[in-house]
Amino acid sequence: MLHKYANGMDDAPVLPHGRHVQNKSIGNSVTFRRDLLGWDDISTALIALSDKVAERLRKASLLAGGIRLEIKDPNFLTISRQRMFPSPVSNANDLAELAMTIMKDDWSASKPVRLLQLTAIHLNHPLEEEQLTLFDDSSASREKRELMGLAMDEIRGKFGTGAIGFGGVLNSDIGVSRFSEDNTDEEDGPL
Repeated sequence: MLHKYANGMDDAPVLPHGRHVQNKSIGNSVTFRRDLLGWDDISTALIALSDKVAERLRKASLLAGGIRLEIKDPNFLTISRQRMFPSPVSNANDLAELAMTIMKDDWSASKPVRLLQLTAIHLNHPLEEEQLTLFDDSSASREKRELMGLAMDEIRGKFGTGAIGFGGVLNSDIGVSRFSEDNTDEEDGPL
């Protein structure tokens, strides 16, 4: 395979102009400036990661059916867990809430965290059918969160990525603030 690629031989079909291979997952990870200690640090980090992943989901016009969370401690011990949403989402609040549930179920607040990776999995297009429940009153609040995310994207598009964000991330010393000047907005760079 490597020999073929090195010689420019590829049997993959050529896609028509404007058609792209669909994303299988969208995620972001960050190695922190210092170890995260306690639920407050972890929550701040998950909100920042969720904000970035949600922004990328909306940009790709996709919804997440679930998330995968990878946690690494200072000794490079890594665990990976995933959970599904009752219905697909693309807003930061739902992503962060499920990620925090995973953290509390599978990690101790007294154990330090060096790296977190949040990945949206089982991606769907918004127009795909969704099973509604008869007594689900959370759909209205979910719709409001989705609209809030779209409004944040619009503000960032007009005024820059640091124009709006979640207040809990401001002035954080763990390296996740969108407002610091040394951060980049690259695909694999810092938040």
